Amino acid sequence: MDGLGFLMLALTLLMGLFGLVVTWKDINFRRGFFYFNYLWTLAGVVGVFTAMDLFLFFFFWEVMLIPMLLLIAVWGYEKRTYAAIKFFIFTQASSLLMLMAIVALVYLHYNNSGQLTFNYRELLSAQLSPAVAYWLMLGFFRLCGEAASSAAAYLAA
Repeated sequence: MDGLGFLMLALTLLMGLFGLVVTWKDINFRRGFFYFNYLWTLAGVVGVFTAMDLFLFFFFWEVMLIPMLLLIAVWGYEKRTYAAIKFFIFTQASSLLMLMAIVALVYLHYNNSGQLTFNYRELLSAQLSPAVAYWLMLGFFRLCGEAASSAAAYLAA
């Protein structure tokens, strides 16, 4: 884990604890199931920030999305079903783009080095042309844009 990952992990755990404290008296409906999904989401986020393998990164990203969908669908406010469906569509579309970027990066690294790996440190040394690097970057940054837009859609719903 690098310095930024450690900072994001610390902030995630701090905000996760804050979220537990804030919701302690507010959640009355299926309380145990709420906290199960909340902690499952936190576990996925921790996995995303600590993964040094792109396969594990993608796995934890998908693991994180399932309980988030349930939190929105069950404990959301007005139009929560609409917001949950929109969240699902946006995040799955962006996850597909990210998966395609990961597979392309691994494939290009394999063509250059002859080694098939998902290890982040080894993939950093992949020799890519600027145009290919740009398109791969868009595959990852599109993910961030979709996550932000789906959060905005939920808040607007």
